[in-house]
Amino acid sequence: MLILKLGKEEIQRNQEIVKEHLSQVVPSLSQAVLSLSQACPKLNQYTTDVIAEFIYALREKPQSILRLMEILGETNRTRFRNKILLPLMENGYIEPTIKEVPNSPKQLYRLCKKL
Repeated sequence: MLILKLGKEEIQRNQEIVKEHLSQVVPSLSQAVLSLSQACPKLNQYTTDVIAEFIYALREKPQSILRLMEILGETNRTRFRNKILLPLMENGYIEPTIKEVPNSPKQLYRLCKKL
């Protein structure tokens, strides 16, 4: 039981660090979340904290589709790609790192608009 409690405390501490870092890195987090939500209406179902973690992960370094799905708690890759990734790419918020081979297993995605 103690291990689970420490795990929850660690998660909570990490979330606080992410929020603090985001408040410094992203001057207007609510504006960034609003921009992404307008570009991709499916993101409206997530909390601001989850979208903030999504933005932070993409700002930190390019991410795999599996990592992005994990952040949002999605399990269906095709639905995730069609409902979230494609709208964000079409609106110029994210871009693939390997543009020549869109279905590459080594494909990563990075943030391309300043949020």
